[in-house]
Amino acid sequence: YPFSMENLLPQFLQNIADAIEAENLDLLLTQVPNIDPFLKSIMDFPVLERVKKIRTWMKNHPEILANIKNLKTNRLGLTILPKEIQYFTGLQHLNLSGNFLMFLPNELKFLKQLETLDLSNNHLAVIPKEIESLTHLQVLNLAKNKLKAIPSGISLLSRLRVLDLSHNKIDSFPKTIAHLTQRVLGIFRS
Repeated sequence: YPFSMENLLPQFLQNIADAIEAENLDLLLTQVPNIDPFLKSIMDFPVLERVKKIRTWMKNHPEILANIKNLKTNRLGLTILPKEIQYFTGLQHLNLSGNFLMFLPNELKFLKQLETLDLSNNHLAVIPKEIESLTHLQVLNLAKNKLKAIPSGISLLSRLRVLDLSHNKIDSFPKTIAHLTQRVLGIFRS
């Protein structure tokens, strides 16, 4: 193939995506006990190889990740929540506030024990339908995002007690929200 910017652009974009993914995986793993030696051992690897090694480690150590109950990844500059969040199945409290998240992975649905989810101060425009799978959720903070709607399945969260939707751009609410307002102690919206 002749040399041209058009030929280089897809690879360049892929390299940027890989670098972002590696950085976000590293940030996610900083919360795992005794992970520092592993992260240091792969720090000098090329980005693609590092991502592959991190993913392999996470896949091979689900018992370590499943024992983590509280994950504070607020204000770390996360731009994506890696799909490997699915391995943190024992999580009860997840704080992702103050990052730069624009979307959430569908794998969030595997966090069945989650009681508190703080997604405030991000750039979320959509909340995935899979949020309704989080049946233990009691507190959901979606304040200060770019939400225009919320999924109707949010009313299926029978344990939900606090829902903060303030400082968003929500024009209308689903009809099912009426069921939610009867049992939620606080629904905050602007």
